[in-house]
Amino acid sequence: MMGDGIFNVDGEKWVRQRKVAVLEFSSSKLRDHSTKAFRLKALKLLDVLRHLSQLKQPVDMQDLFMRLTLDSICEVGFGVDPETLSNDLPAVPFANAFDEANRLIIRRYVDILWKVKRALNLGSEARLRRCVQVVNEFIYGVIVERRAEFKETKFHHTERADLLSRFMSVPNQDGQPYSNRDLRDVIINFIIAGRDTTALTLTWLFSMLCKHPMVVKNILKEVSSVLGEQTVKPAQNCAEVDGPLQTSRIESIDNCDETEFANLLTYQALNRMSYLHACITEALRLYPAVPLETKIAVSDDIFPDGTKIKAGNFVSYVPYSMGRLEYIWGPDAMEFKPERWLKDGHFQPQSPFKLTAFQAGPRMCLGKDSAYLQMKITTLLLLKFFSFKLADDCPSKYSMMVVLYMAGGLKTLVTPL
Repeated sequence: MMGDGIFNVDGEKWVRQRKVAVLEFSSSKLRDHSTKAFRLKALKLLDVLRHLSQLKQPVDMQDLFMRLTLDSICEVGFGVDPETLSNDLPAVPFANAFDEANRLIIRRYVDILWKVKRALNLGSEARLRRCVQVVNEFIYGVIVERRAEFKETKFHHTERADLLSRFMSVPNQDGQPYSNRDLRDVIINFIIAGRDTTALTLTWLFSMLCKHPMVVKNILKEVSSVLGEQTVKPAQNCAEVDGPLQTSRIESIDNCDETEFANLLTYQALNRMSYLHACITEALRLYPAVPLETKIAVSDDIFPDGTKIKAGNFVSYVPYSMGRLEYIWGPDAMEFKPERWLKDGHFQPQSPFKLTAFQAGPRMCLGKDSAYLQMKITTLLLLKFFSFKLADDCPSKYSMMVVLYMAGGLKTLVTPL
């Protein structure tokens, strides 16, 4: 499923992919491209929600967030839009196969016969193989199409901002162009990184916001304060938002339409919203998108408590549990409390070895800023134009997957404001 992508390799293969990705994620070109894509997709989500709210039925926000982030990462990652986010909520074979493969892979932890099933192509392993085939057909189709596009138009790879085009423009660890198989592995790993994690963090965040209306008021109060002093250019096209702004001031954001409000959500303005940043981080503390992590020791080691680790040992840690331990976070560890991250109104980051949602050390998540950017834009647009209420008060349950999926989805009653 994941091949030789960045999550699945070590050594020179990892170093090479990491170097290319570091350069891309630090470039203003990719950041601007991502910002525009995130705004446009969030506005599309508003259109879908407005349509669904007319049906007067509970809306599964987890499903919508999954569609939002899939369309976004496909746009940013390899310059295509699968258009899963539309009023009719179409079934998407690629997305369905991707999710099913995720579920089947994690079940290998408890199925002692999975290797036998794989060898004989039986049961869950046969289903997994079919899912991977569907995923491969979609991704290889995109790669072949992009190669043909470059050959036909004579465009250079660097003229496009998406990650696929960038990896096409650089050599692999052997100094050769990336093969279709290499590119497939790169793409699938970035989809895993940019789709599920962001969508599920938004899901758990909104489940908390539904239970804490005062937090929603504080978010809207902050955005009003930050944007109230900002200048705005007429919103002709949301994709042009980061262009030079005209000097006309807005007295209030209350009368902005959706596109005008989206135009105000610049990278600089969002960075000034400490309370919103704290809310997202608090959701990550309680509901890390990847609740269990495993590493393999490269060499013998000894933990601070005296535990001896041998080379080759699997060492697992559980971010989900760590985020709920009182000796790490205090007696209110189980409470959703954004204020714990603030001091004098400013966000106070913690050690990545304490809040491990984005990992730490050499494998620190490259997409952290991009994830926060999308979550902030999406959250503000949704809270500005809709109210959300949980359809029932039943405790949320988890699906057994690599990521912290909410079993049954996040069913909410959505009302336009």
